[in-house]
Amino acid sequence: MDIRMPGTDGITAPRRIVTNLTTPGCRVIIPTTFDTDEHVFAALRAGASGFLTKEVEPTELRRAVAAVAAGDALLSPGVTRRVIEQFANRQDLTPGAGQRLAALTSRELEAVKLVALGLSTTRSPSASSSARSPPRPTSPGPSPS
Repeated sequence: MDIRMPGTDGITAPRRIVTNLTTPGCRVIIPTTFDTDEHVFAALRAGASGFLTKEVEPTELRRAVAAVAAGDALLSPGVTRRVIEQFANRQDLTPGAGQRLAALTSRELEAVKLVALGLSTTRSPSASSSARSPPRPTSPGPSPS
């Protein structure tokens, strides 16, 4: 299945195929000349199990079909390298997280870092510093009798 096809494109079609309940276990390999990162990641998100450039040798194509049929996934070597580079260089695994973190004050960001490390913000040395917010008033407890 190619990325650009008449009718249904090669991103929509794999999604429909792999989620179709009448064809359970059906897997898709995309041989294409369009091996941009955008196409690769869109195809993988759509459920493709293989992504090969059309320059692939016939023996490699047979190997890919056998691997995907056995439940594995296979990408062209150049595509694999780019996927690894993209993953290794990713700092923001959650869409929009960078923008949300940028909106935090330095104190809030410090608290988030402490929580991420499994520490309590009330137990950290910096939590007892003078930069801490003043204590909130508490409601009076029961009066002593």
